[in-house]
Amino acid sequence: MPSTRVCFAVLLIVCVSVAPVAGQSDDYEITLGEEVDIPERTLDTDSGEFTVSVAGRYAEGDTVDVSTSGPGGTSYAVRLFDSQEYLRASRYPEEDGNVQFSLSRYDPGTYAIVITPESNADEILAIKPLVIYGYTVSHTTPNETAVDSTLTIEFSLDRVSGEVEEPPASVEVTLGNDSTSLTTEATRTSDLNYTAKIDVDPLSPGDYRLYTGIQRDNTVYGYQELIGVNTYQVSVVESTATETPTETPTATQTQTPSTTTSGSGATQEPGAPAAGTQTTASATTATMSPATTTRITSPNSTQAVTSTTSPITTAESNVDEDPTRAPTASSQPTTSASPGSEAGSSTPVNTPVLPDGGMFVLGIVAVALLSRLR
Repeated sequence: MPSTRVCFAVLLIVCVSVAPVAGQSDDYEITLGEEVDIPERTLDTDSGEFTVSVAGRYAEGDTVDVSTSGPGGTSYAVRLFDSQEYLRASRYPEEDGNVQFSLSRYDPGTYAIVITPESNADEILAIKPLVIYGYTVSHTTPNETAVDSTLTIEFSLDRVSGEVEEPPASVEVTLGNDSTSLTTEATRTSDLNYTAKIDVDPLSPGDYRLYTGIQRDNTVYGYQELIGVNTYQVSVVESTATETPTETPTATQTQTPSTTTSGSGATQEPGAPAAGTQTTASATTATMSPATTTRITSPNSTQAVTSTTSPITTAESNVDEDPTRAPTASSQPTTSASPGSEAGSSTPVNTPVLPDGGMFVLGIVAVALLSRLR
């Protein structure tokens, strides 16, 4: 049987359900045994436009169970086309509309299950994409995020087929639902680890599908061919106002030099002797030596000479003497009667203070003088 090539103006590699558009019949429907949700796309073919939002997802060697439906009493064919848009297999369903395709001879990539009239393989009545995957996806992405946040997407790929290149040409992620979607390309961080960021601010609270498409550097039906597809659910929730705790200032104890007031009322400055330390100034006792007056009368003269020794004051102190301090000479005033003055009058004369024992010597001198006068 000669191969037939079906031409599609634009076919998105991953589709979901077939929704009727201009040229599409509401009477035909395709359901695959293993399907995943994908971002809604509109395919433009020679037979008209088809909106798809579901795609089949299978591994190499799997068997595809296909359920179809069409107008009662109408015969049609179910066909499998490859990524090069070549017809690879055809099935003719019985009354129940169920058929199977074995994928044992197909490499990873993007295919299409199509309903056509039995006699015309180029006229498309319904279409559903099918992906034979060469990569699987493992997510560590949070499954919940706030409406005004940025979702950080993190996942790793696992290569499960030797027929796909490593790493893949590109990886695309889309967060959305049936009405809204946000798409960006993921960045490979190391080996087969990827990350991406999506600002979810445009989205309303609700549940969304996070779609991951692993792509080969090959164009199929106008788009890069898929060699892996995965969906992951993320909930967008209202922001919860979190009260930021106010940090209470902590009192820090700073040691400040203090002054101490002694019992007497005096203020003690830092560095001064501690309160209670007694500084003693010893009392000084003054000792007065009695003044000694010596009267000398000459036999030949009525003039008397009076020698007066003034009192000697000796200061006693309990204060320890400084051994390095030089002795201090002291003098006491001495009163002596001068010749020519009246008897009994006296004239102060400064005489040196005699050392200890001086009075005794002075007495001997006085006695000697008296003896000579006699």
